[in-house]
This record gives sequence, structure tokens and C-alpha cells, in this order.
Amino acid sequence: MNFAIQIASGMKYLESKNLVHKDLAARNCLVGRNFIVKIADIAICNSKYSEDYSEIGGRPPAPIRWLPWESILLERYTCASSVWSYGVTVWEILGLAQQKPFLHMSNDQVIQNAENMYYGGELQVLLPKPNLCPPEVYELLCACWRRDHTQRPTFKEIYLFLKQKTFNNKSDEPQYSNCRMR
Repeated sequence: MNFAIQIASGMKYLESKNLVHKDLAARNCLVGRNFIVKIADIAICNSKYSEDYSEIGGRPPAPIRWLPWESILLERYTCASSVWSYGVTVWEILGLAQQKPFLHMSNDQVIQNAENMYYGGELQVLLPKPNLCPPEVYELLCACWRRDHTQRPTFKEIYLFLKQKTFNNKSDEPQYSNCRMR
């Protein structure tokens, strides 16, 4: 959870500057001395990760398994789309980075799933709860994957919730229920 909090903190800073990270994933989180996490964007240059990027309709390769439907289909990137990717990144961390998101699906099926979400279809597939994931954290991840980007929590809300949950912070900071978890 410490890694998830550090990533949320870094993304909260980027969000405060209205900067969007188009490739937030475990592969772009560098862990240094004392387990300090730095958010980067270097994996696309590493051939080891080439299978994580797919072309969509002649556009440059994108990490579709980490992106929300609006980025995959409409090429729309916002801080809310980074929140979606954050949810996938935390899913990776809590699964000990042992498998790729939607491993059982082909790239075409991932795109079809995005189309189902776009049209509000009932066949939308979300990532399953990792074994090491507390139920309330999985609820947070599911909130990050909401179809309506305006209903996703902000990084400030995510950071405050995780900090409070992990460190039992008794301050006046907002509780999880205030985290737009409709």
C-alpha cells in the first residue's frame, strides 16, 4: 500500500498542475533506495514491454490494457483517464505484478470491452480483486474504473483515503465515503 500511496501522491501533484500521464503503469514506476517510488514514462522505449502497446486504427501504439474506454476509442486523455490507469497500476501492484491486465483477453477483445463500456453495454469486464487487496481498496479501484469519468475519484481523494486507511490517520481529512464513490 506504501507504493500505491506514493504513486497517488505523485499523481496528485501532476493533477494539481493539470498534467495527464498517458502511460501510468507499474512498468513506469521506478523503485529506488528506501523503496521510494518515482513515476516515469520510459517503458515504451524498452522492447521488453513492446507487447503492452497496441495500435488502434493507425494511431501510435497505446497501452490499451491500462486505458479507459474514452482514451482507447476517442483518444481523450484527462486526469480522470489517469485515475483509471492508476486503478490498473494498483491492481498490478497488489497482484505482485505477476500478470498483465486482462490476460485472458486478446487486444481486440479489450477494445470490444471498451466499446461495451462506451455504449453502456452489460458485458463490461473489470479486473478481478487481487488476493492481497482489502475489500474497501477494491471498491476504490472499481470507482477508478467507472464509465463516467466525472464520477471517478480525484487523485487528492484517492491519496487522502489511502493515507488514512493505511496509517489510521485520525485527522479531519475526508473519509472514504466522501470520495465520490457513487
